[in-house]
Amino acid sequence: MTVDGPDARTGTGSIGDAIIAAVHRFGDREALVCGTERLTYAQVGDAVARLRGAMEHAGLRPGDTVAQITANRPAQWLTTAACYIAGYRSVTLPPHGLPAEALRARLAAAGPALVVADPSWVADIAEWDIPGRGVIRVADGPAPDGDLPEGWTELRAFTAGQSAGPIGPAAPADTVVRLGYTSGATAAAKAVLLSSGALCGVAVLNLAQADWPARPRVLCAESVAGGFGNMVVPTLMRGGTFVMLETFTAQGFLDAAAEHRPNVLLAMPPALREILAHPEADGVDWSDVGLLIYSGAVLTPAETDRAHTLFGHVLCGVFGQVEAPKTIAFLAPEDHLSPTRRTSLGLPYAGMTVQVQDLAGKPCPPGVAGEVCVTGPTVTAGYEGATAAGQPFRDGWLRTGDVCRTDQDGYLHYLNRIGDTLDQDGTLLCPTDLEALLETEAGVTSAAVVALPEDNGVLVALTGPVPTAPRTDDVDRIRTCLRAAGVHTVGVLPVAALPRDVMGRVDRRALRARWTDDRRGQVSSDDL
Repeated sequence: MTVDGPDARTGTGSIGDAIIAAVHRFGDREALVCGTERLTYAQVGDAVARLRGAMEHAGLRPGDTVAQITANRPAQWLTTAACYIAGYRSVTLPPHGLPAEALRARLAAAGPALVVADPSWVADIAEWDIPGRGVIRVADGPAPDGDLPEGWTELRAFTAGQSAGPIGPAAPADTVVRLGYTSGATAAAKAVLLSSGALCGVAVLNLAQADWPARPRVLCAESVAGGFGNMVVPTLMRGGTFVMLETFTAQGFLDAAAEHRPNVLLAMPPALREILAHPEADGVDWSDVGLLIYSGAVLTPAETDRAHTLFGHVLCGVFGQVEAPKTIAFLAPEDHLSPTRRTSLGLPYAGMTVQVQDLAGKPCPPGVAGEVCVTGPTVTAGYEGATAAGQPFRDGWLRTGDVCRTDQDGYLHYLNRIGDTLDQDGTLLCPTDLEALLETEAGVTSAAVVALPEDNGVLVALTGPVPTAPRTDDVDRIRTCLRAAGVHTVGVLPVAALPRDVMGRVDRRALRARWTDDRRGQVSSDDL
């Protein structure tokens, strides 16, 4: 499947060609490691060629979808690589990252021609209604009880008899080879179309932006089914070794670090926090580490200081989203030494154009909140199945839905998702700014502000021992402070603690749902 129109012109080569070039160039080097499984580049090439041949023999055609619900093992990435090269659309759904019903819904929406599943999930998936005729079902290992359900084939049998023929040629750069789902944390999950050229752009821009070693030894704390799967190809392009963990634990990460002596570490903040807090972390020799890439959220100053003590000044923050994977903004190691920059998202990637825009699509001056909008070679081709009105573009710009402001030096400072803001006469009013105002002007330090656009105001969630109603003096201070800022306080909701998402950010969606569904302890606007 190819994409027509201007978004198809990526300006880069294909991700398939990048993989093929690495396999041919570094044949005898070690490429992928997971536990006792070790694959050279030549073995990676042979495995990918056999997988591609098996899928073609089974009747798959370019543009078909291959869905994976598999564990974090080399076979997962090898299947994805075969899709990239052959021109199939790869969908990776981590089996432990979503509830079963969400997995079923996304699998059904993807309409796969082939499903590859972890043996522990085969029995469940066998009961699901997957749209389409003749969906091929493959387990990537033997069944726990020795017998697979009817209609399922083990991966070794699926590829049996396939010769390790030519791995290429690769699908053209404008071919959609990835169907990535948004998290669904702030809105309904959407299927994002990514071309081979866009994914190649992700690899090239990340190699160009960060100070990667000449021969990387990468230890990844995350599943390659997610965003950090985009870091496998940069590793291979440098002739390096990518070490993955089937299941992350901080202890397992430390053990792998002691064994493999990595010089590049990859982790999202939740995993990184566990590593930083582990009592044995100081006992590991981290002296080879020259680069630690994290993404998903900014680190606190205390976390940055701890990471500097443990690893040295090697932190690199990467900001992106499924629609522009890990290529919107970059926070360099030296920026982590600055008190004002270390909590920013960084500067735009070289090769990408980033602009903070107001609600009318005009550029915002420094200091003014607006939506981050992006153009560049890594940007999505759009959403699967969405009408023109549902696509994330305005005048050629990808609208990210993230609200930031820039400082005088162009650094992006994250505020909120646009769905969490209020439109105040064309200006975006952000909950984080209102929370800062409550702290500085009203002395309210443990509160979260939730926008309620339908009520033209905000909800304030106030932490502490949960009484039947908030204290009157607290309510008065909140009301007076926000009224002075021109904001209507719809209600004050007492909570024992603020709910947070996996990145540690306040879960405003959960607070909004509680306000809607559970009015116990609520003070109405009439009472204010």
